[in-house]
Amino acid sequence: MKTNLIDEVKEVIEAIDKEDYDNLKEEIGDLIWVVSLLTQIAKENEMFKMKDVLLNVMKKIKHRHPHVFGDLKAVNSDDAKKFFYEAKIREKENVD
Repeated sequence: MKTNLIDEVKEVIEAIDKEDYDNLKEEIGDLIWVVSLLTQIAKENEMFKMKDVLLNVMKKIKHRHPHVFGDLKAVNSDDAKKFFYEAKIREKENVD
C-alpha cells in the first residue's frame, strides 16, 4: 500500500506541475481511493474510522488558522503564515 500511495502522490504532483487539470482531477480521485482503502483496512482492524480522520483534520484546520476560526486578525498573508506555524509548533510541543 505504501508504494501505491507514493505513486499516486507523485502522479498528483506531476499533474500539478504540468497544469493538467483534467488529469489532476483523476489523480486526486485515485489518491482519495488509496486513502479510503487504507482507512477501511484500519477500520477492519479496529484502529480508527474515516470519521476519526476527518474530525482530526477539522480540529487541525481550526487550530492552525486562528485568524479564520478564532480571535486573531491577519492583516496580510505573512500574518496568516506566522499564526499557522506558531500553532503547528505548539502542537509538536504538546505531542512530544
